[in-house]
Amino acid sequence: IAKAELLLADIEEMIHILNNFPSTPKDYWALEDMKNWKDVISKYKPSEVISDKDCEQLEFQTSRWLNDFRRLLKEL
Repeated sequence: IAKAELLLADIEEMIHILNNFPSTPKDYWALEDMKNWKDVISKYKPSEVISDKDCEQLEFQTSRWLNDFRRLLKEL
């Protein structure tokens, strides 16, 4: 169970971190995906629990973001 306002805050923080991380490519796929998810989550009311479908998809995507970010760090 995840409330929209909490997820939105986390996604915004991740976007901010990646935008300020020196080696993040301008067209980094994960950053674009995060922005898309921010739009999806923004459609919920702040205290609303997001749907099971969105929750499952977002859970999968966040693991992809983390794994790829780890890859970027190894390349430094």
